[in-house]
Amino acid sequence: ELYCKVINENSKIKVKTLLHLGCGAGANDYTFKKYFNVTGVDISAGMLRLAKKVNPEVTYINDDMRMIELNEVFDAVAIPDSIAYMTTIKDIRKTISKAYHHLKPGGVLLIVAHTSDEFKENNFVYSGSKDEINITIFENNYILKSDQTVYEASFIYLIRHGDKLEIYSDCHTLGLFKLETWLDLLKEVGLEVQ
Repeated sequence: ELYCKVINENSKIKVKTLLHLGCGAGANDYTFKKYFNVTGVDISAGMLRLAKKVNPEVTYINDDMRMIELNEVFDAVAIPDSIAYMTTIKDIRKTISKAYHHLKPGGVLLIVAHTSDEFKENNFVYSGSKDEINITIFENNYILKSDQTVYEASFIYLIRHGDKLEIYSDCHTLGLFKLETWLDLLKEVGLEVQ
């Protein structure tokens, strides 16, 4: 809801269409589709299969946000979270350029990303249950000492089905850049930053 509010309040044009780059399994699209005609793009065919089940009215395209060419422009482009998987300035530059290329004049590009200026290494624990299933997730965020522009988000999942316990782990490598770097990249393509 906050992302939709920010998009509508900052656009110089009426926002009817939205391009969601790095849409994943469609969790944000569940809300986006209430306000906009959504086109989602993701590199993972598996994630898009999940997204289509939850949001059958959304158009989904299997492609890379760094290279996509839709020959169409949108009132808004959103990249909430997934741009963090860009671990080089070159990839961020490509992504921002593609987003700008698909954006109507006066429209809004929404990017949600951590910056190294505010990011702290940390640990989180989440838990929840439904019926006979209990899930606990441990998350550890660690800035690599060998490359301060990258951090790892490592996860341990404890999943209980009644008395049976399953344990899974996962590790994501994400980019971490200064706010000044982000602002320079956005201005480089001609975007007005707010």
